[in-house]
Amino acid sequence: MSQIFTLTSSRTPSLSQDDEALDSIRARRNQLAGFWAGSLLGLQAEDLGRYAEDLHVVDHMVSGDSDVIARLLSDFAGAGLTISEADIQMALRRFHLQALKDTGCTE
Repeated sequence: MSQIFTLTSSRTPSLSQDDEALDSIRARRNQLAGFWAGSLLGLQAEDLGRYAEDLHVVDHMVSGDSDVIARLLSDFAGAGLTISEADIQMALRRFHLQALKDTGCTE
């Protein structure tokens, strides 16, 4: 994701509104994915929330979705669940569409 900065009145750099909207969409998508995956892993309550937050942090490791997909594949395999990369990608697309609705943003 590109980091386009604008100067505010205090002369400190800030992310542009477009980048902030994209970050909101991606954060919401990751949260939805985390709740989905965590539920499949048998997590509940606070553990489920922490897992969703952790998945969003993982998303900032590299550009794109490969870090999130790798983490989910690893966690599912560790729990003995057989969920394919294609299934995860489809879920991420579904959660992205929901995130667009939830945030009121467009691509």
